[in-house]
Amino acid sequence: PKVLGVKLEGKLNDWVAAKDVILKLLSILTTRGNVGWAVEYFGKGVSELTVPQRATITNMGAELGVTTSIFCSDEQTRRFLAAQKREKGYFACGELSADPDAEYDRIIEINLAELQPMAACPSSPDNVKTVAEIAGIQTGQILIGSCNNSGFADLMMVAKVLKGRGINNMVEFAIAPGSREVLNMLAEDGALSDIISAGARILETGCGPCIGQGLSPADGMVSLRTFNRNFPGRSGTTGDQVYLVSPETAVASILTGQITDPRDLPKF
Repeated sequence: PKVLGVKLEGKLNDWVAAKDVILKLLSILTTRGNVGWAVEYFGKGVSELTVPQRATITNMGAELGVTTSIFCSDEQTRRFLAAQKREKGYFACGELSADPDAEYDRIIEINLAELQPMAACPSSPDNVKTVAEIAGIQTGQILIGSCNNSGFADLMMVAKVLKGRGINNMVEFAIAPGSREVLNMLAEDGALSDIISAGARILETGCGPCIGQGLSPADGMVSLRTFNRNFPGRSGTTGDQVYLVSPETAVASILTGQITDPRDLPKF
């Protein structure tokens, strides 16, 4: 395949997430015309992203339509594998990175420090606007999970924000932890109790609402989801209005009942 190099510089600001990186790229490349390309992320900004953050970004390469998406392996990779007691595998392979003189068929540069919270509006992952542009839209449902944003770090952030707070009473809220391990870790930490106390439903690990298996929104209801796809009817409702956002944007909106820029969270 042809190789698209995405050069990342800088560091994400508070309340800006890995989800915003891939939504920004979708706004540039769209969901069409990328078949036969591979995306390689490189640059100084890569070292600022954890392995789960990189997984969020590469996961939505499918929405770009590319053949594959890859990051180099580095110290972040080693630390992740060490936490999983798999560090020997890292040393067996060593760091895997592009050659110093690697050439790309096309290069796109993204400064992480300049990104804003983003949202993919109905009904395509590339119909992207900043959250600030659409802030204030009333939402009746907010779901956090899927293969894109259901990891321990994401859900711990949600628990921290919700601790001692209740969700807006006009919002249906549920989470789907990405694995039994994640669920157990949340429970052991006490974070799961904080999320439940705030008013959340806990769903089984799996695709669930992302593919219309439960929690299909009412016709015309705005549903905020940390999922990866919002094509028409995918939620199980013909007239769905699904917005794709980061967990940070989702949890901010849970408190207000409307689409909310998470950078306003400190004001709560």
